Amino acid sequence: MKRLLAMLLSASILLCGCSGGKGGDQGEDTKPQTLGTALPETIPVIIDVDTGTDDALALLAANKSDGLEIRGITVVQGCVDLQQAGENTRKLSSTYGIDATIALGAETPLKRDPIRDIEHHGEDGLGGYQMTGQGKLSELSAVDFIKQEAERCDGKLQIIALGPLTNIAQAVETYPELEKKIARIIAACGNTDPSKAEFNAKNDPEALQIVLQSGIPVDLVTWQVTNLNPEEVPDDKAPLMPVNAFRVAAQREPASSLDPLYRAFSESKVGNQEFSMMAVSYANFPGYLDLPELVSVTCNTTDNPGALTIEEAEQSQIKCLSASSVDGLQILGLIKECY
Repeated sequence: MKRLLAMLLSASILLCGCSGGKGGDQGEDTKPQTLGTALPETIPVIIDVDTGTDDALALLAANKSDGLEIRGITVVQGCVDLQQAGENTRKLSSTYGIDATIALGAETPLKRDPIRDIEHHGEDGLGGYQMTGQGKLSELSAVDFIKQEAERCDGKLQIIALGPLTNIAQAVETYPELEKKIARIIAACGNTDPSKAEFNAKNDPEALQIVLQSGIPVDLVTWQVTNLNPEEVPDDKAPLMPVNAFRVAAQREPASSLDPLYRAFSESKVGNQEFSMMAVSYANFPGYLDLPELVSVTCNTTDNPGALTIEEAEQSQIKCLSASSVDGLQILGLIKECY
């Protein structure tokens, strides 16, 4: 139990990213202080995003890890359209010192009309939080950028996918040789409840199914790792799953005491800011989430698009991660102190 608590504390520290000041102050050195990791060596990653609130915080967390080398950020349509997601990513990178090339990708899902999540992320995807600046934009498409970095990393590249999997599906279909050149895909995607579809899976179920069948090892960080409704939270500060901790904190903490970034997200009706951060934390601390047996996963593309069928499998390269005992308020306290 003590070992588990220490691991969770370490993961929480990764999420807050203490850097000695506000990351959003313009004109200052925004290079973040590096933090710990449970990895034996630094791993090269591409982070694929549809930058709404949860992906924004996940990018900040990844940038402050000394275990993850961000080779680039690829952008996909999702909770907002591609143009808005790209703008959010470029501004966030410039404002918070994320020195990574940004490549734009898919404007639509593979075979269906896009869906958006304005209710949970706000019209601009960031709960109205205003930033300026423009991060570095690649001349390559997201698909070609993934291929380029996979070849440069000699089979060690991992992809942390935080939005719909359209870019990655297009990459593995366009360049089948990527099956041998991408070490792993960690995706914040899917729901273990077969009757329900998580947003990223529902947005482009065909893309998810292609990735699941690609032959590349896939670790699905499912919605269950952060699934708790705010009305279920008792007043005695029992441990909270992180997904709705921001909502709870918005009720318990005076808004004036919070950093503008934190406050904007808290007030944007967002209940999933830490879903994507779970995937980043799992990449950096492999024991952060409970590890299940390998399973066979199929994504429904017909009557209930995005719903998953999960079955036991003796031979598989897929895991569905669905459990965490992280104390959400603990993470929030650290984030408040550090941002």
